[in-house]
Amino acid sequence: MLKRIKIEHRDFILNIADNSISKKNNEIKLTETECKILTLLLLAPKQVFSKEEILNYAWDQELNNNTSVVPQAISILRKKLYRDGIDAIDTVKGKGYKATSNTKPCFSTKKKKLGFTIGVIATSFLAYHTYTYEPDLQPKINQSLIKVSDNIYQTSNSKPVVINPEILDKNIRYFINIQDKVLSLSACKMTNQECSSIYNKIFFIDDSNENIDINKLISNIEFKFNKPIGEPIFYNSNKDGNYKVSSSINLRALNNSAYSGHAFINYDVTKLNNNQYKAELSAYVKESGYIGSFGYSVNLNVETEKVKNQPITHYIGKISRDEKYSGIKSGRQQFGTIKDQNQLYAFPLLKNGEHSTYFNHIYPMGNGVNYIYMENTNIAYLTFCYK
Repeated sequence: MLKRIKIEHRDFILNIADNSISKKNNEIKLTETECKILTLLLLAPKQVFSKEEILNYAWDQELNNNTSVVPQAISILRKKLYRDGIDAIDTVKGKGYKATSNTKPCFSTKKKKLGFTIGVIATSFLAYHTYTYEPDLQPKINQSLIKVSDNIYQTSNSKPVVINPEILDKNIRYFINIQDKVLSLSACKMTNQECSSIYNKIFFIDDSNENIDINKLISNIEFKFNKPIGEPIFYNSNKDGNYKVSSSINLRALNNSAYSGHAFINYDVTKLNNNQYKAELSAYVKESGYIGSFGYSVNLNVETEKVKNQPITHYIGKISRDEKYSGIKSGRQQFGTIKDQNQLYAFPLLKNGEHSTYFNHIYPMGNGVNYIYMENTNIAYLTFCYK
């Protein structure tokens, strides 16, 4: 048993007893595996540990994991720590990993070659200017899209997961976003280097301590929403005029097997200039607790801004309701009646929120496919964009 329940390193403290890191007044929660990885490295900060040694120390041997889970877990852990400016793990090429030098960090905006994972996280901080809160404006979330491996992408503000690489299909790109109350799982089926079909499934989470079997969810991916017929539009292209953005999203609840639902989302977009758009958002939803269907329609003004210095192209869309439209043109519309409140998850979300302005994060993935994270609902999904 470890007698030391705290390890001080650089400008943070690892709290082994409760699997957390404290830095000044901030606390960062860790998984048990993440805490074990840091414990091993920080107890012998000058020693280089191989992937096998880290695997044997940090993982339950009964799970029969292979060493490929180690770099994936460390990549996600680094991402989590860099949100609070913590640099804890160095890679020693060809040998393994060690703790960073036990000196106080000194970050410089002139450092450009910090390694792929570090670069992704750091630029997400540098990309945003100081933001002043306005009464009716939801603040931007500091976010980037991280390429965790060759075909796995994860939002930087997502909770970490460890994925068994043996279940992955090399012809599929996977997108993961896990928040306290919702898990967004998306995928692109790649044909001739282009996304020919997309998959989106939103899992609502009733209990934040829910044990999520992400590997099982990934194994159940099926593609049914193929690329629409029409000319693909690349995000922020020079083409003016009208185009459409469409998506299909399956709905489930992690600990409520009786629940199911489906949502179709469409944007009719008019480009005004290089960074200003008008769009009509319409959503059509069916779910277990509702007899019939319900929808949501709203006219929007959109201003976009490209986030600089990010490896994966990233735009911020400032979304505001067009107050000129009201009545049937804006808000939730019902074409049925509520049957069971306990089987309603999307219904409460599809209403005008407390903010008339919010932000979307748009990540163009090529050939008219975009990955979108909506700050007002914390969900993410893939879309097709076409003429």
